[in-house]
Amino acid sequence: MTLLVDAGGTKTDWALVEDGSVFRFRTDGINPAVMGRERILAAVLSASDRMGGKSAGVTSIRYYGAGVVGTEHLLGLDAVLKNVFPKASVAYGTDLLAAAEAGLGDRRGLVCILGTGSNSGVYDGRKIIANIRPGGYILGDEGSGSAIGKALLADYIKDRLPSGIRNRFDDEYGLSYAKIVENVYRGENPAGYLASFAPFVFSCRGEEYADCLIDRNLRSFIERSLLPYGETEAFPDGLEDADVAVAGSVGYECRNELGDLGKEYGLSFVRFVRNPVEVLVSGLQAG
Repeated sequence: MTLLVDAGGTKTDWALVEDGSVFRFRTDGINPAVMGRERILAAVLSASDRMGGKSAGVTSIRYYGAGVVGTEHLLGLDAVLKNVFPKASVAYGTDLLAAAEAGLGDRRGLVCILGTGSNSGVYDGRKIIANIRPGGYILGDEGSGSAIGKALLADYIKDRLPSGIRNRFDDEYGLSYAKIVENVYRGENPAGYLASFAPFVFSCRGEEYADCLIDRNLRSFIERSLLPYGETEAFPDGLEDADVAVAGSVGYECRNELGDLGKEYGLSFVRFVRNPVEVLVSGLQAG
């Protein structure tokens, strides 16, 4: 019985595979780089509860996730998983590797994540061989849901939203300045909180403000986290012939905008995957 896990800052997708059948479900996000052990344990216990008695039979876990960097972060996560699933061996990979395997398979290319956060890398068909560090929601994560939400809230608190969009925002959320500041600076998951406002921006498409905000953030991601690979040994002849795969809810939502920008920047976006775990499950069943 194999358990596939694709964990991000906002949500975690789980897939329990047994004799060709699949049980899929979702829990809160897991990111050991920014979350304490109690929150991680709560999400994993929630998953175990959803599986019922089958959780005791899990013998293998393939865990792909945000924040899977460094031994220190993995130690706490590993302890939680092995406590809840004591019979299971666990293999770890980054969420970027999951995106690459789902979007590119065994082909060489560039892989992107645009979800709560953002990330990018060069994939050689088997592993990630180069990575521009994402920086997180404060220092980076360009083009992500958190970056889009942060831009919206920054304009909201400084009264820079067009009146129609501001009125819609007030009607939908009814937030005070104090509440926004509290959630961003003292909340348990500020990146997830910021990203929760990205769907509102997408719902305002057709308005010049929203279209420009989306365009500006996607361009920032391309210019800071994709184009620089064309100046490295990985792509000595530039990115013109490089396949680019995108994973994540924001990337999938913005697939039309990214396709248009790709033509402008000379990038070939070949696949958009909302949930990599679904593609990985199909591969596991086929194997």
